[in-house]
Amino acid sequence: MRASLVAVALLSIVLWQIPAFSEPPQSKPTESNSSEGPNPFADDVQVPSFDPFQKPAEPAVCEACKAATNHPLKNRPEVVWLGVSGKVNQKILDDVQQQLTKIQFIESPLEDVVGYLKNLHHQNVVIDRRGIEDAGWDVDMPITMNIDNVMLNNALNLLCHDNDLGWYVDNEAIVITSAQAARQHTSVRVYELGNLSGEETINAIESILETSPGYVSNVSPAGFGMAPGQAPASPAGIGQIPSKNAIVVRQNREGHDLIRSLILSLNGFES
Repeated sequence: MRASLVAVALLSIVLWQIPAFSEPPQSKPTESNSSEGPNPFADDVQVPSFDPFQKPAEPAVCEACKAATNHPLKNRPEVVWLGVSGKVNQKILDDVQQQLTKIQFIESPLEDVVGYLKNLHHQNVVIDRRGIEDAGWDVDMPITMNIDNVMLNNALNLLCHDNDLGWYVDNEAIVITSAQAARQHTSVRVYELGNLSGEETINAIESILETSPGYVSNVSPAGFGMAPGQAPASPAGIGQIPSKNAIVVRQNREGHDLIRSLILSLNGFES
C-alpha cells in the first residue's frame, strides 16, 4: 500500500514538470519605435547584393568639365625624366617642390646644414666636394641663414645663391655643388606640349633661355643619344617629336624649371 502511494506521488511530480501539449504562446505585440529602424531579422528585409568584382563608381564630374578640352585632370602636360634613375629623381624633385622647410643656422659648416636637411626631409642630400673645391671654395664654408615656412626648393635656391653654390637631383639624391658645376650638369626630359605646337614652343623656349644666364646651349643631336638628323637640335638643346606632340630636352636644372613653367603657363595651368 505504501509503495503504491510513493509511485503515484512520483508520477504526479513527473507529469507536473512536462508542459502541456498546447499551441505555442503568442508573443505580445510591441509598439514599433521608428527611431530603431526596421528589424534586420525580419523575413521581408532585403539584403543588398554585393559584387566583390564590381569596380568603384567614377567620381562625379560636371558635364561642362567633361566637355572642356582644357580640363586640368585630363590634359595637363606631363614630364618624363629619362635615364636609369629618372623616375626616382623625378619623385625626389616633386617632393622638394611640395615640402616646407626651416633653416636656422649661424656660422655653421655646410656639412651640418646638409645633414640637418637630410634628417628633416628624409632625403638623400650629398655634397659634391670635388665640384666645390674645383671652384675654389671650402666644403666647410660657414652658412648663416634664418628662414621658415619656405618650400624646400626655394630654400635651396636661397642657400645656394648666397654662397655661390648650386644644386640638382641626380642618382637618387639632392646634390649640393658649386654654381658652375650645377650649370654644367644636364639631364634629359620629355615634355608633352598639350595644345601647343612644337615649333612655336621651341621658339618661345629659346627666346626665354637666351635671356637667362644659367642655361646650356649648343647641344647636338648626339647629346640626346641620337644620330645626326634623327632629332633636330636647337641652340637650347631641344629636339622635337612631332608624332607625340612632344619635345625632348637636354638642359640643366634651371633650364628645365623655366621650360616646365612656360609649357604649363601657355596651356593655362599653374606651374
